[in-house]
Order: sequence, then C-alpha cells, then structure tokens
Amino acid sequence: MLDSGLIDWVSQSQTPYGSRTNLDDPPSPIQKWVLTIESFDGMLLWLDQNRDRAGEKYEQIRSRLIRRFSQLGWPEPEQLTNETFDRVAKTLPRVRANYSGSPEPYFYSVAFNIHREHLRRPIMVALGDTDLSYSDSESLDSEKTSQQELLDSCLRECMEKLDLRNREIIANYYRGERQDKIRSRKSLAERMNMKLENLRLRAQRIRANLKKCILDCMERKAQSTANH
Repeated sequence: MLDSGLIDWVSQSQTPYGSRTNLDDPPSPIQKWVLTIESFDGMLLWLDQNRDRAGEKYEQIRSRLIRRFSQLGWPEPEQLTNETFDRVAKTLPRVRANYSGSPEPYFYSVAFNIHREHLRRPIMVALGDTDLSYSDSESLDSEKTSQQELLDSCLRECMEKLDLRNREIIANYYRGERQDKIRSRKSLAERMNMKLENLRLRAQRIRANLKKCILDCMERKAQSTANH
C-alpha cells in the first residue's frame, strides 16, 4: 500500500542488521506523494471512528483485495493491494466531502482502476542481441550503480534512526514469499506480543515514516551532489 508499486529495490539492498528488507513499495526520486502516518490514520478514521473497528475493516478489505488480485492472475497481489490503499489515502482529502455511503466500495473501485491501468502497461521484453556500444553500456551501468549506492546509503541512514523494536518489525515483516511470509509474521507477532492485525498496522506506519525518510534523504543528497 502504502503508496505503492515502484522499484523492487530494498529487497536487493543488504541492511547492516543482517537481513534483507523488502518494503514492497520503496520511494523513487521522482515520486511526489508519499503516504504519511497522518494520511494513513485519516483513511482508518474514514473507515470507522472507532480505532479497533477501523482496523478490522481495513484487514477485511485488504484480505479481499489480495484474494481478488490473485484471482485476476496478478503475480504480486499484495503490491497491488498496497497501491490501492495508497491511492485511496492520496485522493481521500479530495473525495471525502462529496462522498456518501459506506467507504468500502470506494476501495474496490480504486482497485479495479489500478487493475485496468496495469493491463494497459507495456510488457517488458528482453533485448536479446540488440547491440549497445561500449560507451552506452558503461554509462548505463555507472548510472545504475550510482543510484543503487544512493538508495543503499539512505536506507542505512534511515534504518539507524529507528528504535530497536521498530527496526526488528520492519526488517522482518516484509521478508519471505507467501507461506514463508505468513509464518514469519505470526512468529514476529508472538515475539512482539501483538495481535497480527495490530502488527500489520504498526508495520504500515513504520514503513510510511521510513519511506518518507528515504525520499527526503535521496533528494537532499542528490541536491548536495548537484551543488558540488
């Protein structure tokens, strides 16, 4: 969710804490909007003024969206579900005043639009034997390396700002695939003495803060480099 669907980047970055962290939707230098705790909490309050009921409704919608995206054949239904929640949180301040009725249908409408958008996206294919000059290849590799180094640097910097408990949550919550991820989250919830739904909400908030920190860090360092 948390505003989603970008480069699978953090999963490729080794953190200094001995584990690979996948945020599902890491920020891009050109990304203008980032989910904040305030916008996430605003979305929960729109679902229900009671915090516990809002969390339950959020979990129900999330489970249904993941199941539906999976039925539609998408290989990463959780990522599209994250993207749906991000889109809702982003547009909520604009639509709330004129919206009437239960909030749930709006989530499903946004999810359907995201499904259609992804269907229209071009399919990436291998270039095969396409010839690139040495200088072009070298330039692309250098740019990719610089970008990766910037991302890694900001990830480390922002992870170090987290307290130990939040660091453990974010480092482990998004780790693994499907069944391994489910088992890992149950184990993490037990270690943290938290309910699974509360752990999910906690991880979302940590991720929102971490993403904003990374984006700010990247912009700051890119600006600093440009000024030298």
